[in-house]
Amino acid sequence: MELKESHSFFKTARGKITLMSALIVTITINTALLVALTVSSKNTSQMKAMYSLHQKGDLDSFLYVTADGQAFAPRFYSGSWVEYTVANSSTDISAQKQTHCENADVGIPNYIILVGDSHLDELTQEFQEVYPTMKLEGEFAP
Repeated sequence: MELKESHSFFKTARGKITLMSALIVTITINTALLVALTVSSKNTSQMKAMYSLHQKGDLDSFLYVTADGQAFAPRFYSGSWVEYTVANSSTDISAQKQTHCENADVGIPNYIILVGDSHLDELTQEFQEVYPTMKLEGEFAP
């Protein structure tokens, strides 16, 4: 508004058309992005996994393993704000398990949630070797 009032160009017919055009383009782009982002979600599979734990009703603690970079667990969907431990593809799994067994403050997780796109199968196999009683409870596609 300050720019519009301070320059004489925006008081001419051509300036007013320029402002209206910019407004129409902005509204069009924002509406298109709003529609696209409203119907899509990047973390749908993670939300589904956490909601599945909510439905089971026996969540004490969990180990959240990310195969691709860093991520935060969407705990809201689990219906609980229990503490959890984060691991990634560079984590020493045996040391992680030992920490859980020796330190009562950390808590022993009763679920392991593995998230990511690449190397997820390899990471699952590595965890299966250290946690031999681990079994698949569910798999959630994005």
